[in-house]
Amino acid sequence: MRDVEPGELLVADQDGLRSERFATGPRASCLFEHVYIARPDSLIGGQRVQQVRQAFGALLARQSPVPADVVVAVPDTARAAALGYAQAAGIDYGEGLIRNHYLGRTFLRPTDERRRDDVRLKLNPVPEVVRGRRVVLVDDSLVRATSMRHAVGLLRKAGAAEVHVRIASATISWPCYFGVDISSQDELAGHHMTTGEIAVHVGADSLAFLSTEGMREAVGGEPTLCMGCFTGLYPTSVPAGAPAPPASARTATPPGRTPPPAR
Repeated sequence: MRDVEPGELLVADQDGLRSERFATGPRASCLFEHVYIARPDSLIGGQRVQQVRQAFGALLARQSPVPADVVVAVPDTARAAALGYAQAAGIDYGEGLIRNHYLGRTFLRPTDERRRDDVRLKLNPVPEVVRGRRVVLVDDSLVRATSMRHAVGLLRKAGAAEVHVRIASATISWPCYFGVDISSQDELAGHHMTTGEIAVHVGADSLAFLSTEGMREAVGGEPTLCMGCFTGLYPTSVPAGAPAPPASARTATPPGRTPPPAR
């Protein structure tokens, strides 16, 4: 019928259905819902998440093109962005990685050891799709880089001639204080490494992120977005002692650092 509004409580009881307000104030829609969290068939602000993710991929292809033979997604949440990238770039799409659906979301695991163990079990390559080919590997986001490093290694072992990583969101460099388990800057690859350094770390031939402007363009109709994890600029106050970027910050590049061109 409609979205449940921010600060709204819907009560269904013997008297029927009624709406109550428990909070008021400025509203901001979480951009990370579109990137990763929401189901692709969800409607957020009247927009289908699947279509927004495809738009992320298409804009990424225009911003960061690379000569390649096949586009491969890190399943499952990056599939829509990879399809958008392939269509915009005119490159074949292939299912080069298959995901084990019994493990859940590895980036939410509490320790590095657990994340590494689960990542090793999470993906399997399809050599026939990537062997001898230049691969564009598309993922929806990059948090700690554990999964991406493993995925690139799998494609190399399966015979990929080149692996070019493309991330269908901006660099995540700041914590989330509103419910997403991105609690410490020290855990974030984008906080302490430049784009070029991340490319080397994960073993990619090149690596590029979608710009924050591109993300805004893809989402389009949302009047106010929370992009705190990408920009460090939050729509409301955050805990005392939280890292704060300069007021002029408009991207997720770590303060004082300019990413060199990806190798």
